[in-house]
Amino acid sequence: VKEAEEIVQSIVNTREPVYAKEAPLPQAREIAGLRAMFDENYPDPVRVVCVGVPVEELLANPKSGAGLKTTVEFCGGTHLHNVGHIGHMVISSEEAIAKGIRRIVALSGPEAERAIHRAERLAARAQAISEEIKANVNIAMDSEKFKTTSKRIQELID
Repeated sequence: VKEAEEIVQSIVNTREPVYAKEAPLPQAREIAGLRAMFDENYPDPVRVVCVGVPVEELLANPKSGAGLKTTVEFCGGTHLHNVGHIGHMVISSEEAIAKGIRRIVALSGPEAERAIHRAERLAARAQAISEEIKANVNIAMDSEKFKTTSKRIQELID
């Protein structure tokens, strides 16, 4: 998961332009590297979105392979002019949805920033509790300290 976040963030940091153009559906389907839900019904014409390569180039030479080196998709809500506008991207969850298939949910922009700050605060609190426990190896002997520390740990978990 961390590696996936790092890969996406490196792409975001390139600040590649995002191109979008409507195209006839049969012509758009010919673009090598196109990612689409082929069991979905798309309008004709369909909006094609590509990072880093103008859609006109892909339509002019759909088998060139340029679409294999970037992301080319039918419109799925991508309305950026530049991938850098995403800011940060953080994977918030991942789960199995079928055998061999995982779903990843990610946050971007201000939501990602908030998640990063929450994670940093949580890590700092966990570190403080860890240091306190290491400094007080006999913490279990003092029931009041033990209760207080246990409560703080439970608050972190919740």
